[in-house]
Amino acid sequence: MKKHSISISFVVVMAMVFGACQKDDNGLVSLNVEVGNYAGISKMYVDASRYTHWTSGDQVNINGTSNTCSVDLSGDKAKITGVPSSTGGYLAVYPAGIASYFGTYSSYFNVTLPTTQTYSEDGSGNQIIKAPMYAYCANGETTLTFHNLCSLLKVTINNDRSEDITMQSITVTSSNGKLSGAGTIYGVKSDSPSLSMESGATSYDHVTLDFGDGTYTVSQGTSKDYYIALPAFATSDITVSVVATGAGTLELDKTAAGAALTANSIVQGPILALNGVAYIGTEENPYKINNLDDLIDFRTKVNGGTTYEGLFIKLMDDINCGSTWTPIGTSSNNFKGTFDGNNKTITYVIPSTSTGYLGLFGYTQNATVKNLNVDATITQTGNYSGNVGCIIARQEGGTVTGCSATGTITTESNNIGGIVGRNYGSVSNISSCTSSVNITSSRSNMNYMGGIIGYFYIAGTIVECSASGNIYAPVESGTYVGGIAGGTTGASSITNSSFTGNVRGASNVGMIAGSKANNTTISGCTYSAANAGETYKGVGVSGTQTGNDTGCTAE
Repeated sequence: MKKHSISISFVVVMAMVFGACQKDDNGLVSLNVEVGNYAGISKMYVDASRYTHWTSGDQVNINGTSNTCSVDLSGDKAKITGVPSSTGGYLAVYPAGIASYFGTYSSYFNVTLPTTQTYSEDGSGNQIIKAPMYAYCANGETTLTFHNLCSLLKVTINNDRSEDITMQSITVTSSNGKLSGAGTIYGVKSDSPSLSMESGATSYDHVTLDFGDGTYTVSQGTSKDYYIALPAFATSDITVSVVATGAGTLELDKTAAGAALTANSIVQGPILALNGVAYIGTEENPYKINNLDDLIDFRTKVNGGTTYEGLFIKLMDDINCGSTWTPIGTSSNNFKGTFDGNNKTITYVIPSTSTGYLGLFGYTQNATVKNLNVDATITQTGNYSGNVGCIIARQEGGTVTGCSATGTITTESNNIGGIVGRNYGSVSNISSCTSSVNITSSRSNMNYMGGIIGYFYIAGTIVECSASGNIYAPVESGTYVGGIAGGTTGASSITNSSFTGNVRGASNVGMIAGSKANNTTISGCTYSAANAGETYKGVGVSGTQTGNDTGCTAE
């Protein structure tokens, strides 16, 4: 594949002229190609010598043809092949995918500049740039001379840190000019075609260069230039934001005041030096969740596969999630970081649903959730294994500490807890948590329900926790019901914890634990019935094994 190079500068550059117009038996023609003064085209890269390159096979939309036409660079002359012949002339936009055509050749194209430009490189490490071009030739002419509709903003990333960084995104935001959205070009021959951007909509004030799969790096002690295609405008304050990752995530903003973006030119944007920039996601500089939009964005990223392992998230204000909440974390995408509730409260409602794994968090793995208050209303229907907890539905290892939960859980499932539904896979720890959640399950043969945790399926610890409320399973068949834990396995322990309320079920019902393994210990715990006149089945520390209970009292 042969490539043709044209030097870019701030003055007009002489173009290459190739080929002749030829008509084949099917009424299709091939047109000559000139490339005039421009800064970027689709499938074009800017190399170290500021040369640009077209790639054979790139697509052009000419006169609104449904079948786009291909650029041919196979020989020593450039041409566009497969063009339906026209007696009125040819209006072309490049790349084909950005334009929709209206009317005849003398009418116009609508051009849509995307808010996201995807980063890619050729085999030599040069950036391939997607920036639109325009060409027109009148009746009787056979040469399309392409001119760039946009400028290129060059952003330099200077990595003077002592580690390599991986690029995630560069976003340019304008204070007044529109950087993306709908524009119009008309069928008139001009070296400076009109591109009128839509105005008045904030969604068009930014363009993001997305690096996608995380393979593009800037090595320590080096710098690299990146190019973003933007429409021309006279002056605007533009803010350039870079996100990159190393041991954590780096975020940096820099504003250039009074920037001028001129078509057919490369404009030097801000140079972003990464030295001394604190990683986002550390305890000192956490990801901040300021409002519901931030919380939903966080959930979307976790549920999409971002684990946040080793990273810190901090809640900055109380949040009311409205009438419908979807849990954070799925069976395949677990949250693995640290979520600091900062003693703020999240209020949420999960309306009637027949799915399981319900809570603020659906799944966590070796995560820490701390200093978080929730007010939850959860309604679950259907005879499922369940796993429902106001903080975490299923906790696979990790810690919950300093948290509180209020609200109600109404369910037809198993493994229900005021704080955690069930732990699994690894030892889990719950400390200094309080729950005042009324829990009711109507499931026949219900198993495992507790004021703090439904079931320690794998060993765990509960230290200095308290629960209150009614923990009600069917008195005909519900089993393993406890004021603190529905059931424990292995070398679990419940220490210095208390329950005030009523527990109810058919068997294995206890004021602290519904059932416990032989090597589970319960010590220093207290319990009392909230309503002495209420009929309840829980009458002792544990509904099963009586050993390993020390220093526990009924009040």
